[in-house]
Parts: sequence; structure tokens; C-alpha cells
Amino acid sequence: MKTAVITDSASYLDPVVAAQYNITVLPITIIFGTQEYHDGVDITSQEFLKKLAETDKLPTTAQVTMAQMQEAFDTLADKGYDEAICVNLSSGITSFYENLVAYSRQVTNIKVYPFDSKIASAGEADLCLLAGKVAENGENADVIIPKLEQLRDSIHVSLVVDSLDHLSRFLHHQRFGTNGLLSEQGIRPRSWYHDRDPRIYQFTDDS
Repeated sequence: MKTAVITDSASYLDPVVAAQYNITVLPITIIFGTQEYHDGVDITSQEFLKKLAETDKLPTTAQVTMAQMQEAFDTLADKGYDEAICVNLSSGITSFYENLVAYSRQVTNIKVYPFDSKIASAGEADLCLLAGKVAENGENADVIIPKLEQLRDSIHVSLVVDSLDHLSRFLHHQRFGTNGLLSEQGIRPRSWYHDRDPRIYQFTDDS
């Protein structure tokens, strides 16, 4: 039994590491106006941040399509893989997981195991690396999935940003009632996000 691992670019998995463990990384689409980019393929993180700073309108994103997934399945099946574990962006952020669960029922050339990471970024990458390493040792999904579930339950990711500038561009002012007051007083707020608590908190250097 030969097992493949597929993820999306929200994992920010290093390409060298992904290649080392034969992990397929599919790009999320980033849309600035009418221009579409494939994350990590024709736009880098640095280029994204530069465009973000220069544009008045925030970009949008589009999840990996089922056509992209099928192309990956076909490629892996041709290479002799029997099954594919798909570790993707949290179902709390995108509907991709539910879409893949539904689509996987019609895939015939490889057994598909959708896995909800319930996280993003480094946490998603850690899950991918575990799956890749165990698969490289010859184990299949029956062994890998329980290990992923155990790791997922132990992962906690926190995110702290220095500025709410981009956030305030698309959130209604009343969502954070103190933000205007803090700005008027010359206090620079920061925000805090935790994967186990979807709320966003504000604090200042004096907090």
C-alpha cells in the first residue's frame, strides 16, 4: 500500500521539506482586482505583502478546486499511489473540507482520505509533516489518520499582529468599539488570535 499526502499552500510548507517527504502542495488562488495569482507559484509572500500595502481594495481568495484535486489524484495514481491523505485548511475557515468529502466519493483511481486540520499555517504544516514521515515509513491511512487526530488535538497556535490596519479595512467600526478611542489617544493597539478561541482581542503596550 503506497500512501500520498496532499495539502494546500495555507500550510506554508517549505518546498524543500515538502519534496523530501513527497508531499503535494496545491496553491490557493489569490485575487487582486481582476488579476489571479497562485499562492507560492506566481506570487511570493513578499510580493503579496507589497501588493497588499499598495492596493486600496483588499484581495480575495479562492479555495483549491476539485479540478486541481483530481489532477493531483491522477498524477499520484499514475505514480503507483493507492491512497491519498488530504490535510487541508480548517473547515472553520473554508468549505473545502466538506466539498472534498463529497467529491471523494466519485474518485475511482485512488482512495481519498480528507482530513480536517482544524487549523492553518504552522499547525497545518506539522500535521502534513507527520503524515509524510509516517507514510515514508510504509504505513497507510489506517495508521496515519489516528496519529494525525492525536497530534491535531495537541496543537495550539496563537497569532499576534502589531497593527489592526488591514483588519479595520473590512470590519465594521462598531465591531471594536474602543479602537477609535485608542487611536484618538495615540495608543497603538495590537490584536490577538488563538485557534481554540475564534474571538479577536485587543491590547496595548501598557496592558
